[in-house]
Amino acid sequence: MPILALLLLAGCGSSKVSDPVTIKPAGDASTDAGGESDPLGAVAGTEESTLSTSEPSGDKPITGGIQLPDSGVPAEDDSETQGSEANEGGIVMPDLMMMPDLNDSGELNNDQGQEIVAFADWSSIQSFATSTGKVTVVDLWSLACGPCLKEFPGLVKLNRDHGSDVICVGVSVDYDGRKSRPASSYKDRVITFLKAVDAAFPNFICQTPSEDVYNALDLDSIPAVLVFDQQGKLQKRFVDAGETIGFGYEKDVVPFVEELLKQDAAG
Repeated sequence: MPILALLLLAGCGSSKVSDPVTIKPAGDASTDAGGESDPLGAVAGTEESTLSTSEPSGDKPITGGIQLPDSGVPAEDDSETQGSEANEGGIVMPDLMMMPDLNDSGELNNDQGQEIVAFADWSSIQSFATSTGKVTVVDLWSLACGPCLKEFPGLVKLNRDHGSDVICVGVSVDYDGRKSRPASSYKDRVITFLKAVDAAFPNFICQTPSEDVYNALDLDSIPAVLVFDQQGKLQKRFVDAGETIGFGYEKDVVPFVEELLKQDAAG
């Protein structure tokens, strides 16, 4: 069975089950088959402070109307040195829409003009999600998780259809704790993906190592979607195990959220 098929059949696990698959960042010199620069090339930077949205040193905003490739993504070099030539292979990205319009700085902003990508530890992200005063949907995902990338556009559609009543939150848990690859080193690739799916809602790059996030939530794998009610109480966990195995936004998450909204409206 092809690697992609296996990835789409199972979630991306923590080390409690198996090591997650990683996408290896391309160096500046890497190109795809068409000769264009690889949009997923990572730029390493310095660690960001909690809830910081400033550019890490050395990071460059991504500009232009690029589209994520629907062929193999370059594999990530696990060594300390970055910028080496990319290896072919890795997971296949899902088909995605064209890039949305960008502001003058090349960042994707929300409706209030605020940059939508912030750095924060898990504790701060959880505090935000439980204090919005609205139904809040938190999607934990990773660039290395095929099923996560496939389902994430469902969160974008949920925001588009119910954004006035529901707060959608994306949380990248790519950071695994390595000093050689701080959370900030994933920023360019995370932003590239978020721009491609037009994710104009709060998004965080988690500064807490992914394994610690899994342990705090008792998760064996991602994707994972947490649904909080208006009072900040966790009402549902969608994980790729147990009664929610094989969950999806259209058939599972959205109907649950809409029922929650109906119950609130009924008083």
